[in-house]
Amino acid sequence: MTLKKDILALGIGNTNLQAAAGRYGGFAASHMPIKDLSRENFLCFMEKAFGPGIWEKPGGIILSTVFPEKTPGIIDAIEEKTGKPVRRIDSKACGGITSKYRGLLGEDRLVCCAGALRIAEPPFLVADFGTAATINVVDKNKTFIGGTIMTGVKTGLLALSEGTAQLPLTELKPDSPVIGINTEQNLISGAVIGAACALEGYITRIWAELGYEAPVIITGGDAAAVLPHLRLRCQYEPELLIQGLFAVYEYMEAER
Repeated sequence: MTLKKDILALGIGNTNLQAAAGRYGGFAASHMPIKDLSRENFLCFMEKAFGPGIWEKPGGIILSTVFPEKTPGIIDAIEEKTGKPVRRIDSKACGGITSKYRGLLGEDRLVCCAGALRIAEPPFLVADFGTAATINVVDKNKTFIGGTIMTGVKTGLLALSEGTAQLPLTELKPDSPVIGINTEQNLISGAVIGAACALEGYITRIWAELGYEAPVIITGGDAAAVLPHLRLRCQYEPELLIQGLFAVYEYMEAER
């Protein structure tokens, strides 16, 4: 279905809050660091990013979160400002994706898979390079069957800096050579090209376990740095989480 009114879509992650106003295929988006997230900062951020009339425009609101401690205050602020309920993600049925996952499953993983369902026929794999790097497997029946969680690219660089005596905190760059000639290049090579190698290795092993080569969709804040070093074909979708939130909202509306 096609939404008649714009909605607010928000994803609270481990590092950033992503926000968008619009609908599937057409929206304005912005983000703010989670470390700055408070009720007051959130309201200021939204009005600065989207204009003071943002609270009057939405036909609905949807939110996914992996940070429960930060969530209630944000939901209260939105509902007070808009007078509308904030819709949440169903961890068992999300935008046409069902799940048989055992244990806690990050809402962002399901939402990205729901977004991928709008652009690819299942089965497929979704690789998300954020604070953690995940690979998510959806079978031909649109069921999330599992995947893997790895250390994120920037998370790994930060851990090396904090856990060693002489390795500095290094900014992420996508153009490091494989053989670094100084400490900075060595760190970036290990983080970026190491992530590309890890993804390639995991994908080939997942394909072997599945018995077929499912297409790969890649997203996440650090994906752009990893992408040039990949030696496998994949589809890059930088706004997959936001697109997934819009897709899930549309699916909810169609199910009503």
